[in-house]
Amino acid sequence: MPPGQDKNTGLRLSVVGIAVKDYPKSQIFYEKVMGFPVAFTFSSADGKRTTTYYQMSRDTFLEMQSATADVPPGLTTSTW
Repeated sequence: MPPGQDKNTGLRLSVVGIAVKDYPKSQIFYEKVMGFPVAFTFSSADGKRTTTYYQMSRDTFLEMQSATADVPPGLTTSTW
């Protein structure tokens, strides 16, 4: 950390990704039960919602997508 910089300042962003078996049921859970607001969504070319980001706190998001044959249910990983 540079001298004089407070350790509590600076960029902090955390994203946890999950793949779910039942997308509509999971939407209800995270939006209605947990109360997480939708931050933004990504849709496929045909307009079907494929990924939803829920804002859990100022700097923390939950990325939810449907499980597929290539993406099993559970935590997902990113290859940046």
